[in-house]
Amino acid sequence: MAERVVVATDFSEAADEAVRQADERARSAGATLSVFHVIPNPLRTDPLFPQFGQEMADAAPALQRDAIDRVKVRVTALTGRQPGEFEVLVEDGPAHAVIVRRAEERGAALLVVGARGATGLSRTLLGSVAERVLRHAHCPVLVARRSPKSRRILVATDFSDPSLPAVAAAGEEARRTGAQLTIFHSIDLGLSLAEGMPEPLTTAPFGFSAGIQEELRETVDGKLASALSRYGIDGDRVVAFGPAAPAIIRHADQIQAELIVVGTVGRTGLPRLLLGSVTEIVARSAACSVLVVRLNTA
Repeated sequence: MAERVVVATDFSEAADEAVRQADERARSAGATLSVFHVIPNPLRTDPLFPQFGQEMADAAPALQRDAIDRVKVRVTALTGRQPGEFEVLVEDGPAHAVIVRRAEERGAALLVVGARGATGLSRTLLGSVAERVLRHAHCPVLVARRSPKSRRILVATDFSDPSLPAVAAAGEEARRTGAQLTIFHSIDLGLSLAEGMPEPLTTAPFGFSAGIQEELRETVDGKLASALSRYGIDGDRVVAFGPAAPAIIRHADQIQAELIVVGTVGRTGLPRLLLGSVTEIVARSAACSVLVVRLNTA
């Protein structure tokens, strides 16, 4: 688990939930909690308004002190921690860039952001800052939402290299919290199936027979069992059919999961890759918290 947990706050309700979950994770791991707040400052470098930029620069120290005080009061109210029991960093600039850069400089092993939006049809947007942090962070990112206290964790895998760290991370989460783990794969017949499937099964058309369907299910179930065994994890195995992202979200809703764990690919250094479409949709639209685990590549 993280030696340093970093959480970003803008004093919104979504950010409050992120602070609460970051605090819980830091406490359970004996990790340092760092709380970041970014002061918007669109005029500082605007050549059309140099006088405003200077005024903002002159006012920056007072704004920063006020923001630090607000962060301390808010975190204490949310977590019971006293000032000095957590780090506070306040800076101005583009929020996502500041958060990602400072988290990386501090060697954060987990970055927590809040998700905006409600349930139902409006479950579509994280907010631009959270989405950019997800795409560029060097470490796992927890998209924090108020979630059912079900002690159920769902980890989705497509058996690719990027999904394997997610399985390992989900196992650690289950051990840390005493939660029941479910490993999940959805067979999308509109796409080629996971690498390593028997050749006759990788191009099965729509309308395939019940026998082929059962053979597919058994093959995938065996791969799920192998993934659990690889990391010494106990858990339920679920095989579904259909496009992955809605199937993951639907099953998470069915079991009232309090956390979904998914993987993605990234690069070390700059630039970093965008999220895969499945991971991005799940992070945007799930009703519960989502932990995105990144496999960094050179």
